[in-house]
Amino acid sequence: MLHALAPLLPEIWLLTAACVVLLAATAKRDAASLAYHLAIGALAVNALLVVAVRPTASSTHFFGQFQADPVAALIKLAATLMFLLLLSHARDYLRVRRALTGEYFAIALMALLGIMVLASAASLLTVYLGLELLSLSLYSLVAMHRDSPTAPEAAIKYFILGALASGMLLYGMSIIYGLTGTLDLARMAEVVTVAEGPSTPLFVFGVVFIVVGIAFKLGIVPFHMWIPDVYHGAPTCVTMLIGSAPKLAGFALGYRLLADGLPELAPHWAGMLVLLGTASVVFGNTVALAQTSLKRLLGYSTIAHMGFLALGLASATQPGFAAALHYAVVYGVVSLAAFGVLIWMGSDGRDADDLTELRGIATRSPLIGALLVVIVFSLAGVPPFVGFWAKWFVLKELVAAGHVTAAVVAVIFSVVAAYYYLRLLKLAFFEAPDSRTPVPETGRVPALVSLNGLLLVLMGLFPSALLTACLTAVRA
Repeated sequence: MLHALAPLLPEIWLLTAACVVLLAATAKRDAASLAYHLAIGALAVNALLVVAVRPTASSTHFFGQFQADPVAALIKLAATLMFLLLLSHARDYLRVRRALTGEYFAIALMALLGIMVLASAASLLTVYLGLELLSLSLYSLVAMHRDSPTAPEAAIKYFILGALASGMLLYGMSIIYGLTGTLDLARMAEVVTVAEGPSTPLFVFGVVFIVVGIAFKLGIVPFHMWIPDVYHGAPTCVTMLIGSAPKLAGFALGYRLLADGLPELAPHWAGMLVLLGTASVVFGNTVALAQTSLKRLLGYSTIAHMGFLALGLASATQPGFAAALHYAVVYGVVSLAAFGVLIWMGSDGRDADDLTELRGIATRSPLIGALLVVIVFSLAGVPPFVGFWAKWFVLKELVAAGHVTAAVVAVIFSVVAAYYYLRLLKLAFFEAPDSRTPVPETGRVPALVSLNGLLLVLMGLFPSALLTACLTAVRA
């Protein structure tokens, strides 16, 4: 029995740890500090467990509901390491604003558990369970800062639109279930393969709703409307969380449902993803040009970047899936660094959000200036930074799959994106600062962001390591 549960050890551990952290949050003294240290310890152990039980081949467990494979292990490990950085930033951000509570860390662990369940989903039931566990946790985190004038509104918008998207996804899954008679994704793929006329209107109709649900969770056009408002309204530490690790969950959702469950219908869902991904790259980069809020600018930038991730999935090949997974990991790390700089700039208790706050920041803090160069060039896809390799691998597989027009449009609007990205460097390096007060360059937040920036540099200098890991995982 224990041997059968071994692949589920990280999930069992994390669920137990989340409950313990929630209990610790009720302590009468230093509850938030205790909850934080327990959460950090739980994440460290979780990372070790993921590595210890990582499989070399795919296998199913728990009555066919849970799939252990290298793709799931890679997603879980990357998400866990991101959460280690996320919670460290969140503690400092919330403590300065006197909003630090132990419940934040318990809910964050539940969000990570949702990502991990989704990554190992082997049936429609497990897919929906992981997705809702993640979604409900994120809604709660956005709404936790009740004294904020914008967070409750952002949480309500996020919840309503998220519930609508979940309903559409569930409707599409129910149609496919009705046609195949199974919840098991592997069995579903077999039934669709042997079914007479797998391209019948009912199959395509179900796939449309599934793609709508995936598109919303990724935040791609035209299901992007929640991203700018939630990014702008949520506390920066929560925006940092939403903009990083859950993108891995978005990839997992698409990969499990489309690549594992409906590969025979690839001509249909791939065409939809090409259209939506291209529209996202165009819309996100165009609207970002007009933004004066840093968080809204990063929100529209996310829409464009998730368009690239969708284009990777649209190639419908193993190298294409690997490129999409690589893109999700890279974007998560870059997003952590970008929002880390915003938290650093607001270390005096205010939220740094206006573009003008970047004026002369490189003069006030040369370290922030250096990190901005790495972050901006990575987001813009300037070689040899890591963002260039992520885009290059996606475009390469997109062209190989025959979607040349989409690849050309993506390249053109990546050049458009360079304008608003480089504007950030212009403000930081070539304009006079509004204040001569130096920004602190010592302490926990500067150290965390610097470590993040160093990781980006190493990923850019040695891009093959992560891509090889993604290719190996997808092909296993």
